[in-house]
Amino acid sequence: MNKFTKNLFSNKRAAMKRNVIITFLFSFFLFQMNAQVFWTETFSNGCTANCNANAYTGPNGAWTVATVSTEGANANRWFVSCAEDGNAIGMCGTGCSSSDPS
Repeated sequence: MNKFTKNLFSNKRAAMKRNVIITFLFSFFLFQMNAQVFWTETFSNGCTANCNANAYTGPNGAWTVATVSTEGANANRWFVSCAEDGNAIGMCGTGCSSSDPS
């Protein structure tokens, strides 16, 4: 082996070692992080059904529904109420509970 080939192989070995160490450290720190909650909404408004989202004002302020293009005859409507309150799969439309009337 000449001097150039010897340096080439030693640099590859050093680069591989450096990459393995960086990958190990990165993965160690990656698993130490936790997600943060950045927005929550309770949707408690005292309305039990057919409550337009434009009329909802929650702890984080008033909500508005913005039309960004022309709507068809059956446009999506947004409502805020407990009419569908996050039931399990197969259970739908139980309505409001006494503990949370919205």
